[in-house]
Amino acid sequence: PATTTHRRYGAVQIVQKMGAGGIETLALDLIKADVASRGLFSLHHRTDELIAAWPVLETVRPIFEGMEQGAGFDLSLLRRLTLRLRRLRPSGIILHHIGPMIYGGLAARLAGIPHIVHVEHDAWHYTRNPVHIRYARFLERVVKPRRVAITRQIANDVGAFLPRTPFTIIPPSIDTQRYVFSDARKARSQFGIDPCWRVVGTAGRFVEVKGQHLLIHALAELPGDVHAVLAGEGPLKEALLQQAASLNISHRVHFVGRIDNMEALLPAFDVFALPSLNEGLPRALLEAQSCGVAVVATQVGSVADAVDPSTGRLVPVDGAALAAGLRDVLSGPIDRDACRAFVVNRFDWQSSIAAYRAILA
Repeated sequence: PATTTHRRYGAVQIVQKMGAGGIETLALDLIKADVASRGLFSLHHRTDELIAAWPVLETVRPIFEGMEQGAGFDLSLLRRLTLRLRRLRPSGIILHHIGPMIYGGLAARLAGIPHIVHVEHDAWHYTRNPVHIRYARFLERVVKPRRVAITRQIANDVGAFLPRTPFTIIPPSIDTQRYVFSDARKARSQFGIDPCWRVVGTAGRFVEVKGQHLLIHALAELPGDVHAVLAGEGPLKEALLQQAASLNISHRVHFVGRIDNMEALLPAFDVFALPSLNEGLPRALLEAQSCGVAVVATQVGSVADAVDPSTGRLVPVDGAALAAGLRDVLSGPIDRDACRAFVVNRFDWQSSIAAYRAILA
């Protein structure tokens, strides 16, 4: 009979690069929920580099490894990943996005893992990089994963080139007991935000696709008592600072760095802005509304699914349109209870946990 050492158990996860973001936070939440806590692999970078850049990863160090993916198709990475999976002998694996699907899917098949799950967090990358469609078709034949999409729209978009592939829809739910109403004055005091300001907040990496430049453009069209608070880090921070300076609104644009406890900062906002150029279904919108903060977001990807229609606004990808949406929300009272109820009723974390457990069974 098989010994405990040789028995398969638990699930592992693979992400492209383990840094502060929605996909990566979901991976950590699945570990906390003991859904996939057998191992966590980041294709890019070394373990110590990743932990230094995002210290919260220290909590998962015993099961975490950065795989240092090389340029081109890295056969060495595929071999090393296969060996790791053979040693761990998990019963399942969750692959987040296309890169992990390529390396992790092939390695999982070579390692004989019974349950291979691929999660589609967005579909716009297929349009941007059509070669990904060829990868997806090849892996569908070779790996035969169980497929998850975080929204029906993403499943439909991928289904256009994988027409006979069934999808399970599991939304990127959040812990609504963590993201709750809190005292706005206390939150502002903690982060040095003037209680007299009207505050538009946002959070995300400072990269082109997140569109923070649209928010700064919009801010220049809003009254002088409206300030923007940007949480995050990234290569475009200097460009954003220069943009604010060129518009003479540097004193109204405030960078607070990467915040790992957004539930403490969100209550300081009057409204949360998401100015992205492309998205899947961002957890940040759910977190904000769960804290009773109304949102204004660009209508891209599946963002519409994450915005309460009674309190939030969807706008085109345009600075002037974003300014108009923000002005509209800021002009009237916000029903905080409706914001929160929208998330609690549609994005229950316990339901998502149960769905992931079921698809790994």
